[in-house]
Amino acid sequence: MADRKSALVCEIGRRIQARRKQLGLTQEQTAELSGLSQQYIANVEKGKRGLGDDSIIGLSKALQVSTDYILLGTVNDRDCRPIMELIQPLSAEQLLDVQNLIGIYLKACGYSKGQE
Repeated sequence: MADRKSALVCEIGRRIQARRKQLGLTQEQTAELSGLSQQYIANVEKGKRGLGDDSIIGLSKALQVSTDYILLGTVNDRDCRPIMELIQPLSAEQLLDVQNLIGIYLKACGYSKGQE
């Protein structure tokens, strides 16, 4: 059980670090945005510390992702909202182009339709 918990803490830390880097944030910036310390962020990313409720919520806001993404690695409607806002003004033809681009991107990343 302890190994499973430890593995989960490490996975959460990797997701946090990856998202932070994706946004171009330093640990210090992430700490400031989330109301946590830089040392705490560093320990979470290394899998040395777990997260409490308030920390999860603070990091979710700072990293602009859902708590589901932080805890489970799953994407929900909140995570998709920025994309939906970007494509809202597009015409039907432009939406099809975006759909095709996403399909090409997913294929290049190794995803198949069965994995959706």
